[in-house]
Amino acid sequence: MIFKYKVTFPYSKQFFRDYEFKGECSLYRVMEFVQNQLGFVPDMMILFQGLDENGKILHEYGLFDMGDGSIDNVTVADTHKRGEVVLRFIFNLSKNLYLDLSLIGTGDADARTDYPQVTGEKGHAPQQFSSVYEDDDYENHPHGLPHSVEGDVPDDDEDDDDEEEDDDDENEMVFDESELPEGTE
Repeated sequence: MIFKYKVTFPYSKQFFRDYEFKGECSLYRVMEFVQNQLGFVPDMMILFQGLDENGKILHEYGLFDMGDGSIDNVTVADTHKRGEVVLRFIFNLSKNLYLDLSLIGTGDADARTDYPQVTGEKGHAPQQFSSVYEDDDYENHPHGLPHSVEGDVPDDDEDDDDEEEDDDDENEMVFDESELPEGTE
């Protein structure tokens, strides 16, 4: 059986990812997959919280067993059996930055598919160490550049002009007064 999750980030109205995991997938493997897919560094302390449909935290799973199990011993199916419909992945404990993996369905695994997998996505990934997130405005920024870097893009035409000027200087001959040919004073 596979479990389908929609991943959201509370500071973004656009960002989401749709993931599918096999039931026997450990939370450790979920962590590795999410970190790799979003470009996070893997050596941070993390925490998973299992929430019920009312948003109440039922269990907490860490790298070390804190009483509810460690992430290498708890599977996605285990969290489902415990009534946890949201897995909150806290990827930066000091800034309390997290992603919510909300269960959106289950299904049968396809023998021709490798799991876990991404089935849908939108928006750029949140920064692991920054508490500032700006949604891209795709209509006004067709290349997906965030507002903060939009002005930093160099104009390609300016670079070409500089190269042409440099080429002209290289072909120009410069003489000292003593080297000038006779009659060109």
